[in-house]
Amino acid sequence: MSRRRALWAAGFGILIAAAWVHVSSLLADPKVPLLVPESGARWILLDRPFRLDAQRPVRSPASFRTRILVGRPPSRALLTVRAFRAAAVFVDGRLVLGPNRSLDAWKGSRHVDLAPFLGPGTHEIAFRVMNENGPAALLAHCETLGLRTGDGWEASADGKSWEPAVPADAPRRPSFYTWFPTSLESVRDLLPLLGPLFVIVFFVTLGWPRIRSRFPRPAAQASAPGTIRWVLLGAFALLAANDFLKLPTNVGFDQNGHLKYIRFVAENWGIPLATEGWQMFQPPLYYLVSAPLYAIFSRFFDLETTIRILRVVPLCCGAAHIQVTYLVSKRIFPRRMDLQGLATLLGGLLPMNLYLSQALGNEPMAGVLSSAVILATFSLDAPGRLRKPTRPLLGLGALLGLALLAKVTVLLLVPLVLLYTAHALRAAGHPGRQVAEGLTAILVAALIVAGWYYVRNWIDLGRPFVGGWEAGRGIVWWQEPAYRTPWQFVAFGSSLVRPIYAGTDRFWDAFYSTLWSDGYLSGFITFESRPPWNDGFLVAGPLLASLPAAGILAGAAGALRRGGQTDRRRLLFAAGALGVYLAAMLRLFLVLPIYSTVKATYTIGILPCYAALGAAGLGLLLRGPLLRAAGYGLLACWGVCSYLAFFVR
Repeated sequence: MSRRRALWAAGFGILIAAAWVHVSSLLADPKVPLLVPESGARWILLDRPFRLDAQRPVRSPASFRTRILVGRPPSRALLTVRAFRAAAVFVDGRLVLGPNRSLDAWKGSRHVDLAPFLGPGTHEIAFRVMNENGPAALLAHCETLGLRTGDGWEASADGKSWEPAVPADAPRRPSFYTWFPTSLESVRDLLPLLGPLFVIVFFVTLGWPRIRSRFPRPAAQASAPGTIRWVLLGAFALLAANDFLKLPTNVGFDQNGHLKYIRFVAENWGIPLATEGWQMFQPPLYYLVSAPLYAIFSRFFDLETTIRILRVVPLCCGAAHIQVTYLVSKRIFPRRMDLQGLATLLGGLLPMNLYLSQALGNEPMAGVLSSAVILATFSLDAPGRLRKPTRPLLGLGALLGLALLAKVTVLLLVPLVLLYTAHALRAAGHPGRQVAEGLTAILVAALIVAGWYYVRNWIDLGRPFVGGWEAGRGIVWWQEPAYRTPWQFVAFGSSLVRPIYAGTDRFWDAFYSTLWSDGYLSGFITFESRPPWNDGFLVAGPLLASLPAAGILAGAAGALRRGGQTDRRRLLFAAGALGVYLAAMLRLFLVLPIYSTVKATYTIGILPCYAALGAAGLGLLLRGPLLRAAGYGLLACWGVCSYLAFFVR
């Protein structure tokens, strides 16, 4: 094994070991509510409607019971009890095991011998469970009696009215989940539009070589990535103009919280602390840009008109994101015009950019700045760019600082940016000392631009960043489901059938439905108040997105096989960025057990990575004239659905 491979293997081994230690510590933490089945027993809970709103602190009791028939009394019948979070055990109404005193001690098993309380005949084994800020759940088993929580158990909220208990890993969704049509029904209803579109694109793609030979210049211009970019920007501008007056001003995740932040800055000319409001834990750049607009236009217009004007900022960021994606695609595929065009198309029509950029919030600005950091990083490979590296590295650091002032999520990119930069500096012939100086320059520039905000937080709040969910803000709340099960980490499929609120208890469905559709209806929690998107296109999109999604997976898997050193490094960066963001979201999904934890919009800062991986994967999957024609036809259907879903009528 070469020295380089040995170093890579050692580094990978250290990373895996560190991840294992970290995950093990999380699983042992009583604040991490992972409910794992054991010994054939399943966690059970009281069946109740799934609530989408944020809930105030509350204690939730529930009772569970089952009956057993005892013939010959056993000499020993050891019952193992685990409760989320405290439980008392009763046999025929008699207390045999009192509740654990601390709710934080719930991860340890407790045991009681039931044999002294069992004679011949039927007995009722009952449990009284108490939880805080979440549903009461129970796991119990006794091998001697064949007793295991699961099917056949009953649950009650008051100990009087009983109903069947439900497994904790059973799907739980809001009542209006089934009020939307299925994706297949929507595709069927849209066939009069999508069918002819597919046929036209199919035959145009098949005949494109002949068209290109007969009309070389018009064909080259029509299929050029730059032309695709301009068409997408024009379509985005048309979408924005159409929706400007039609889209209600309350549409958007936590829109009111973002507006209050903007008003605070505009009225006080200062930046609030994280403890002063719902969204005021966010870094301030977006709000600093929007506040002058609010201060000026609120003097002449009513609040509704002012909000519409404020939407110009995220709309400009959404348009800029299309341009940045186009530029990134040129650097990843410098010799493949077809893949540049595919990447630009995928990035320009990715639903999360289309719906997120039409509402108030810092995500669009943070996203385009993070993507600009990726573009600046890839630009370091340009010939002669690092001959005098100080200026480009300081510029990259300053851009990174701006992104950190928009949202702290960009920190996830920092290790990849530094690794890529170090490799580029070494490839340009700089010695190790200059590499270290260059990386330091990036960090110092970022610290100068953004450090003041995080230092202020550290002084005033005791830490550089305070998450929106942390109790230290003085805003205590919780959301469903309030626990995790292993099944929630691996289950997938409902977002392909009914994508709206498909991910309330599943990681991958939540991620998929918010990437390829507005799966959480921009934060609205009732059917009647949902945004005026076009439901048919909205629901059909995720099913039609199966092809570009497969392309992203194939592109990530095939990153190592790409030709050309520069192409491979950049694709590896894209795959690594996706992996890092997914790992961070999986961790948050585990430690913060609320349904709104997982939204693909949190990864909008790597939109060019999705686009590049998707284009690379489609280049691998769509080989051969017929397969390519069919694939492009399906992509056209997906693109139309993605665009028209958010074109308000």
